[in-house]
Amino acid sequence: MKPTATLLLALLLGIPGYGQQNGWVQSVQSSPSAMLVGSWRSGNFLYTFRPDGTYIYVGAIGGLGLSTRSSEAGSYSVSGGRLILARKGGVITATNGYRQDLGPKTIVYPIAMGRGPNGLAIQLTYPTGDSLFYRVPD
Repeated sequence: MKPTATLLLALLLGIPGYGQQNGWVQSVQSSPSAMLVGSWRSGNFLYTFRPDGTYIYVGAIGGLGLSTRSSEAGSYSVSGGRLILARKGGVITATNGYRQDLGPKTIVYPIAMGRGPNGLAIQLTYPTGDSLFYRVPD
């Protein structure tokens, strides 16, 4: 059975992955991009992966005194347990008037998929640590 089919079957049968030693049923392997289609949220950050291989990312941090928002768009693929984002452009803005345009850049994150405490999730490993993004219902 292909790795993608095995993972999908495990997820559909509700085989728990969270809480195991590595915390996940299986790493996302080659060609599972279709499994990512949809929106995934972690706090005020949201990735939306489209069936055509494009993505949109939006996020916000801060409070009453100063808040910062970011957004970007580009294309994505998954290969060997890695999410590859090819950003075409984006912007970071802040309530103090700061603005930074983001140019094209390729970013690679290790990715795993499984069940977290709040349901189906993807785990992205950033340089600063891991972050869980939970599936947003359609």
